[in-house]
Amino acid sequence: MTYVRASNTKKSLLWIPTGKKENISENIIRQIIDAIKAKEISPCDKIQGEIELAAKFGVSRNSVREALNALTWFGVLEKKQGSGTLVSEQALQKINSLELIRSLSTDLSMLDISEIRMMLDSQIAFWVAERASDNDIEELDIIVQDERARIENREFDEKFLEEPSLFHIGLAEKCGNNLALKLFETLTVEIKDSHKNYFLKTTDKEIIRKKVIWNCNDHEKILEKIKQRDCFGAHEVMRRHLFTMLVQMVENEK
Repeated sequence: MTYVRASNTKKSLLWIPTGKKENISENIIRQIIDAIKAKEISPCDKIQGEIELAAKFGVSRNSVREALNALTWFGVLEKKQGSGTLVSEQALQKINSLELIRSLSTDLSMLDISEIRMMLDSQIAFWVAERASDNDIEELDIIVQDERARIENREFDEKFLEEPSLFHIGLAEKCGNNLALKLFETLTVEIKDSHKNYFLKTTDKEIIRKKVIWNCNDHEKILEKIKQRDCFGAHEVMRRHLFTMLVQMVENEK
């Protein structure tokens, strides 16, 4: 296997295998995490840009972007205006937290994960209705409006259907509870798996379209309860939303 070396402003740091036996972006993520754990990359070290990394790794720019975005989402990397992408000061703590959650969730079923999400996301919706500022709610409204526009324009590709919903992400970010946000972030992989099971178990585009519309309709109902500052209503609509998804995923497995 050929290895390609990458570097940052301080020293040459990463050795990334270019073989294709595993998902390329996952490979890059794993190698960066391993380098941080081995202290080959330190907090505040700068990561090279997408073009440079893609050339050094011998992979596409999209694969590099996907890996860097994932690591940024988990707080391992951070983007600073004028400085580029850096290793965050809390990188090791973030990695340790992620690995703990992954070790705990290895043998968990789809039902286990879905039940935790029903509990977590419902409470998050309650807190947002209770605590969010008017500006926060306006931002959530924009997200839902954009989601509706994409559906009307049929702009929902496979990646859009797999990724955690921007609406759910926005709720977690605005709930006012940092631990709840961290727990939500650690479930990203499981959320993607559940979305694949729910939206992409079929190739029938009309069925997929109907599911996407139903999903957006429920987001609008949750947001309406939040706008009304109806904490218990937001909690209940979110719970029903996730429960319905779980029932349909179970049906898909039959």
